[in-house]
Amino acid sequence: MKILLEYFFILLFPVVYILTDIVFRNKYLIHYSVMQLFFYIVSIVFSLVVFIFTVVLIIKNRNRIFLKYTTGFISAFYYSSTILSSYVFISSTGIFPNYYTFTFIKNEPGNSLSLLKDSIHLWQVIIFLILFVSLFRYFIRLSESELFHKISSKARPSLLLLILLPLLFLQVRCIHRCDQCLIVDTNFTVDVSRHLVEWDTSRSFTGEGLPTRNPVKLNTVNGKPGFNVLLIIFESLRRQNMHIYGYNRQTTPFLNSLQNRETDNLYIFRHAYTVSTTTMLAIPAILSGITPEQPEHLFRSSPLAWEYAEMLNYHTFFISSHSMQWYRFDKYYSLNKPDLYWNKDTSGLPSFNDLGIDDRLTVEKLNEHLSEIKNKPFFGVLQFNATHFPYKVPEEFIRWDEKYIDKYDNSVFYQDFLLEKVFAGLSGNNLLKKTVVIMISDHGEAFKEHNSIGHIDTYNTETVSIPLIIYIPPGISSRINSSRLKINTQLNTSNADIVPFIINLLELRNNSQIASIYPYFTGKNLLEPFDTDRSIITLNSNDIINFNSGVSLIKGNKHYILRTNIVPYSREYYDMNTDPAETENLINKTDHGQLEALNSILSDNVYCRKILNLFYPQ
Repeated sequence: MKILLEYFFILLFPVVYILTDIVFRNKYLIHYSVMQLFFYIVSIVFSLVVFIFTVVLIIKNRNRIFLKYTTGFISAFYYSSTILSSYVFISSTGIFPNYYTFTFIKNEPGNSLSLLKDSIHLWQVIIFLILFVSLFRYFIRLSESELFHKISSKARPSLLLLILLPLLFLQVRCIHRCDQCLIVDTNFTVDVSRHLVEWDTSRSFTGEGLPTRNPVKLNTVNGKPGFNVLLIIFESLRRQNMHIYGYNRQTTPFLNSLQNRETDNLYIFRHAYTVSTTTMLAIPAILSGITPEQPEHLFRSSPLAWEYAEMLNYHTFFISSHSMQWYRFDKYYSLNKPDLYWNKDTSGLPSFNDLGIDDRLTVEKLNEHLSEIKNKPFFGVLQFNATHFPYKVPEEFIRWDEKYIDKYDNSVFYQDFLLEKVFAGLSGNNLLKKTVVIMISDHGEAFKEHNSIGHIDTYNTETVSIPLIIYIPPGISSRINSSRLKINTQLNTSNADIVPFIINLLELRNNSQIASIYPYFTGKNLLEPFDTDRSIITLNSNDIINFNSGVSLIKGNKHYILRTNIVPYSREYYDMNTDPAETENLINKTDHGQLEALNSILSDNVYCRKILNLFYPQ
């Protein structure tokens, strides 16, 4: 009986742990492919060998008190942290921690720590401590077990390593096939190991990032600029938290007052969506009009917005609160910079919110520059950082302080204040009456509406929905098709529409060089009629980057999502007209023909087709 109890004690942790994992992922296992099941079994074998290796190390050092307790401490911490954090993560987000989870931790350690502080709960700390102490005592007790000592006496740590290393190599090598399919401690080890293998020594950004552009050289043309253009780009700003779009909190008092004063001159687009939920692809789409699903050669060769303005001899500037080292934007902008190129890196100012400076200083720079060039026609880009995670704002702008989303609302309120200062600067320099102001966001942000936080891992409405607001002074409005522009505010639009709109606004459409470029745009000219049932694709993967999050397709008021960052892959289908918050997935209630029509749209593009083939293998 004593021997049976000893065997029971020896097997207690590995058996309970493996059974827990099987029960926890039971609803996923039934959908695993043969290959995914194979890797799951391999991961269990790996986990068992690691367990044996751990206990053998403790036994080998059982007469060396310091080494025994240190090994027991490290082992207990490893299992407690990897197991508990993994199960809490999937309970919160709907997915197991994966390679891209650790990419975020590696690239943004400060943000990760801040998010951990905001997300952790007392009960989780208590469970962790109980689990840690229990496992520590368990490992020390095992080291004193004579039965286990006899069983493992012939086991050599070096031999166990010879078993572990090939298993680890196999899983690291095939991470793209097995990520999230592995038992959680193994999954953690494999993801971390892959990152260590691929580690980039750069401190500012890990990875190759954006490529250097080789843009088409545009020739100057005869034409006199009749107005200025200011393009304002927000960071991670979703329209759901803006009072001007119906939010219940007064987060946009200035924009609301502007709407009341300039009813006929302020165009608020109600259904604007992003073409990518990563800044790395969304900003280039705003500035070039080239979307992520288009060929890489267009991404590299297409002019940026200010290069079209330079054709008309505009003074151009780019003023940003961001560091251009992130995602290698400095490399992307390196050729054909505007007349003034100013950002966090060139300013020498300290970071305030993540990798960006305080936007108040950026607005000061803008207004200072406007006073210097007020007699010149200008085309400028102003890029804000206020609504970027972790949503830090000056203390006087903290209006809400109870829930996690309050920080975000405070940043939206702060952003609105900054806009007021921008418009005041334009007005003070007598420029507002002759300046078109375009306001657009790169993407939205998620706050657990669909079990996700952030933006890269999800394509639901909260991350793809963005504000698009255009101010056109009366004197300029009379020169364009303003009635058509007003109609289009009720149709689906995207941040890839900005460049086609600017080209037509500047009346460059019929230029021979532009005529050869224009057909490549997937965006629409906001001054012309376009399909009321248009399709907008949102994608975070192409030849430049692969975030492995799938693809989103909005057509009319229907939203189709193919998710590839979850195992098994999932499909979602929503009616945004009747269900704007996307609470009911209609995929199993939708006619097969409707889905086939949407799949047909995706199959026309090589990047989307790769994702589609994961769901419908040829």
